[in-house]
Amino acid sequence: MATTIESILDDFIQTKQEAVVFIGQLDELLDAIFATTVPFVSLCEKKISVIRKEKLLAILEAEKVNITEKNTIAQCLTRIKQVLSQKPVLELILAFEPKQETVSKIRQWCYQQYKMVPLVSISSDPTLLGGCILRIDGHYKDYSVKKIFQEKQQPIFDTLSAYA
Repeated sequence: MATTIESILDDFIQTKQEAVVFIGQLDELLDAIFATTVPFVSLCEKKISVIRKEKLLAILEAEKVNITEKNTIAQCLTRIKQVLSQKPVLELILAFEPKQETVSKIRQWCYQQYKMVPLVSISSDPTLLGGCILRIDGHYKDYSVKKIFQEKQQPIFDTLSAYA
């Protein structure tokens, strides 16, 4: 079962790249907390987007963190970084650059099938022609049109050679 932190993060961090950027922003906040007397909410407003600030504050509230206590804030930010760092990553290579809606549907499908919501790392390779290549937890599956063509290439050449 997902923790409160995971549930809230899953709501707004969908890709590996988004996780890397957010972890960097959390690192900046961790550095800034002890280097200034500026209230934490003001630091968030300067360092992260409005949506991320709202989600981060929702996590702190759900975890019952007093936002005036720097040490407890730092502990919670560190926990958030750990949760993000430990999420499984689904590497997806497509023949095209997908829309955000497609990424969301892939994550929903993973949850329905495997009861997990991975971060998605997407790259594009037009030579695939169609389909995709998947990598997750050391598993590799090639569902590309390119692979199908390569597998069928020799039988096609053999057939054509018979008529040459």
